[in-house]
Amino acid sequence: MEFSNRSRTIMTVIGFFLFFSGMYALSLSLVGVQASYLVWIDKWGGLIGLLIRLGMIIFGVLLAVIAKGNFSGED
Repeated sequence: MEFSNRSRTIMTVIGFFLFFSGMYALSLSLVGVQASYLVWIDKWGGLIGLLIRLGMIIFGVLLAVIAKGNFSGED
């Protein structure tokens, strides 16, 4: 699957945003603080909130790697 440069850039920005938002939310939760726009994460409980944060981090990294990778098989 081939992506244009514009869509690669958008996917990379979204990936980094998800990664840094997840890291920010995870680090704040370790000290017991929440950002106002991330309060919805803990509505379902602590374990689900942790899984959402980890999912944001993992999905952000995967999205950035897929956007920047060359998977066409040509070097």
